[in-house]
Amino acid sequence: MQIVEVKNNLVRISYDTLAEKLILSGFVVIKDSSQSFIAQIVHLEAESQGNFAIAKLLFNFDENGVVSNYNGSVPDVKSIVDVVHPQEILELLPVQNPLVMGDLAQQETLLTLDRSMLEEKLLVCSEKEEDTKLLVKNLASQLDYSGKKLLVIDINGDFDFSQNKIVAGKDFKLPLNYDTINFIYEKGLDDAKAETRALIQDVFLEVQKYVKTLSEKFIPFETFKDTVARQYEETGFVELVLLKNKLLKYYEAGIFAQEKSEFNSLKIALKRSNATILDLSGVDEKIQREMISYAYSLIKEVSEQTKRETYVIFNVNNSNSDKKLLKQIFTTEMAYSTLICSYSYKYLKELKQLSKNLILFAPIQQQNDFAGYNTFLAKLNPHEFIVYGQATHHLPLIVKLDEIIRPASENSAPTSEEVPFSQESLLDEEIKRDVDEIYTVPKSEETEKETVFEQEIANDGLTEEDLDFIDDFNIVEKEVVDENVAQMQPDLAEKEFEAGKNIEIFEKDQTGTFSEVLVEQEKEEQEPTMDILPVRAASTPIVPIYSAEVEPKAQSDEVVQGDIVMHPKYGRGTVEKLISYGSKTLCSINFDNVGRRLLDPTLAEIKKAS
Repeated sequence: MQIVEVKNNLVRISYDTLAEKLILSGFVVIKDSSQSFIAQIVHLEAESQGNFAIAKLLFNFDENGVVSNYNGSVPDVKSIVDVVHPQEILELLPVQNPLVMGDLAQQETLLTLDRSMLEEKLLVCSEKEEDTKLLVKNLASQLDYSGKKLLVIDINGDFDFSQNKIVAGKDFKLPLNYDTINFIYEKGLDDAKAETRALIQDVFLEVQKYVKTLSEKFIPFETFKDTVARQYEETGFVELVLLKNKLLKYYEAGIFAQEKSEFNSLKIALKRSNATILDLSGVDEKIQREMISYAYSLIKEVSEQTKRETYVIFNVNNSNSDKKLLKQIFTTEMAYSTLICSYSYKYLKELKQLSKNLILFAPIQQQNDFAGYNTFLAKLNPHEFIVYGQATHHLPLIVKLDEIIRPASENSAPTSEEVPFSQESLLDEEIKRDVDEIYTVPKSEETEKETVFEQEIANDGLTEEDLDFIDDFNIVEKEVVDENVAQMQPDLAEKEFEAGKNIEIFEKDQTGTFSEVLVEQEKEEQEPTMDILPVRAASTPIVPIYSAEVEPKAQSDEVVQGDIVMHPKYGRGTVEKLISYGSKTLCSINFDNVGRRLLDPTLAEIKKAS
């Protein structure tokens, strides 16, 4: 391979397809006489003059193998270029609680990210039901196996992986309480005239006053239906016929509860089981919205009682969600929501701003909302997706979607047909031991740790000049983009919630970040900014952290790559690599007895062998 041209942080490379195998989103190392770089392949093309690749510079590393953030310099055109195994890059992604995503496409390397990506409002864009079902099944299986509380809200009747399945209209019905009475008035009578609504409003107000006097705060639905029927008989107001007919439809569909047990069933299911499926496929989408809202109110109640968080996964669409529901989703404490939607979802832009991690499947039509990803999206094979965000250090990685077989439970031995999540059973215990050594920090320091490594990687995307550079090589499809279109950053500026105040989504300064991978350019819609309330603002380090008491700093020797060292727990080992992030340096050490460990010399005592 040979460098043809360099501009900013983009490098054009010529290569021989017979001698070198370059893959979109793969990595190369570039070495010149003074420094070395790691770069990611962002485009491949074949021309009459040969085969060419465009690579984006990501990191620098020195002669001792210490990896650091890209310093803005450029390599010499005479530099040596070679392929890097993706595992070398994946080692830069600290994993405390493993979540297997699948194999990197065409690279036969398992991608395991930290489960915290599900706790940062993960957004999934998928337009094929088959892909959505398999992804949800993979995520749900791993969460269930890890003993996490999970609710999958099934709007299409796709899932049956849990015996704890609650079917709306059969096993679960809504209580007719103060909120649902409001729902019937606001949503159930949207076709009624203003005069009709005014008349019916008096009936609803009287019922709401009565509900407040009850100990259970709900009334049987038939009681309400019969009350309206009697009101019609006594007054003869034809306007009440509309309400009476609407209530009859609700009754026939089994939407509202007659007894407490009919709406308590979901609460009991959430308490007794780790994984619960709420099947809403049999009810109207407007009712789905109300049932989802009620489910989140139960999640809050159950989480407070059990002191356990709940992971929630479900599809949102234009009918089963609105701004009010989305605000509730993102403000419900101890609820970690993964939302799945199509590229045509009306609140997609707002969700993208809120989400710190993205999973993108190939869209049916090219998207302006994700224009910066189009280079990768256009080349995805069936059942492949891009994962990108904090969990990947803002590196777009292409993953092949395959079924991840659930390991046997602790109480049963695995059969010959059962395969662990990874070839090494996720190395659960080893990872936990590593994390115990590396990421134990005093609780008082947690809010002070600003992840410089993460920020610096995410702050330098391709500029318009860079795109012009690529266009000069005819490697990017031409796109009609308004020059004044704003570029949106992935991490939403968040505010502390103040009760009763309306807090809006804020856009960060338009500096052009790699958060949109190849500089995404958005077309602003004319509608007002959606006032979905973000969760409490916090600087969440990409490095997983355990809370612990303050421990004295370890007295380690200064080591370099190749040193033979001793550790009081693991014994003798060889320093294979030094990895820097922010102000810290980690040591990757291959110990004779236990294999590789990633240790922080300020926390783990590392001494040179005598």
